[in-house]
Amino acid sequence: MDRDFFVAFEDDYHISKKGKQRYGAEAQYDIYPVEDIKNVDLLREKVGLPPLYYDKIIYDIDIPKDYVIDEKKFRDSIFSKVKSL
Repeated sequence: MDRDFFVAFEDDYHISKKGKQRYGAEAQYDIYPVEDIKNVDLLREKVGLPPLYYDKIIYDIDIPKDYVIDEKKFRDSIFSKVKSL
């Protein structure tokens, strides 16, 4: 089973304990902010998830206002994943 399968469960647990998400899996950022928004993409990468910005592009989900993404870095990250397939 892939590690990313458990992310939603981990975020639900984290929300119940601290009121915040770790991975941004719940996408209700106004209600449950991401605990460490500066490093969320590093956490997501460790479990096999794309950067949070991917959700904005693909699903048109509003991402947290304090989330900062370098678009070049994002594109390089996505293209490197595609090339490795």
